[in-house]
Amino acid sequence: LRVKVVGCQYYNGVVHAREMATIIREPHNRYDSNAIRVDNMAGHQVGHIKANPFARALAPLADDPSPAIRLEVTFMQPHNMYDVDAIMTISGLPQYAGAIRQYLLSYGISSSLSPQLQAPKKETSRVVKVIQATPIHFSQKSLDAMFDQVKAELNIIDVKQIGAYIEKKPGIKTKPLTHQLQGLAWLTARESGFPLADAVKGIDGTDNPNLPLPPLWEKRSEKGR
Repeated sequence: LRVKVVGCQYYNGVVHAREMATIIREPHNRYDSNAIRVDNMAGHQVGHIKANPFARALAPLADDPSPAIRLEVTFMQPHNMYDVDAIMTISGLPQYAGAIRQYLLSYGISSSLSPQLQAPKKETSRVVKVIQATPIHFSQKSLDAMFDQVKAELNIIDVKQIGAYIEKKPGIKTKPLTHQLQGLAWLTARESGFPLADAVKGIDGTDNPNLPLPPLWEKRSEKGR
């Protein structure tokens, strides 16, 4: 169902279209005991679910301690600084779908439940959909080529240089093993965009101006930095 996240002008959280959100119940909120806080994936507050009718109806569902109901929020395209539209997905056991729909209708909220979430006629479990997976077969030659490529990449990594850099860091009490240093270099090289030969730059956080920001990251200027 489509909901509104309001009060965005009071918080620093930045959102992007199709970004998932974290919802946090605030039963002790001084203004509304049904308050549902919304944070972005960086943990910064964006706002609250609009109180009437959404938070008033959804708060009891969010408070349900059983695994039968789960709420998820995905942001739509933001249009202004005051509120943002979002899609609230209610997941749960199929047998509760009909009751939840009627519950939401009692608050004047219409929902769009997919057919497989309709309550079954009998209290029996059923298979909603079977997906046939097509296995991918690799020849021995292609597997050998793949492992040769990995081996060649690992040979590029200057393990001694990375080890010397890591051991100077405070809090490192034990000497890292070779495979640990190789794995660290391999991962940070892919995150930073630096080649494996310059893996230390990725490890120490050197900014790569040629690399676009990863999804859900944001670049800010604060105090001249």
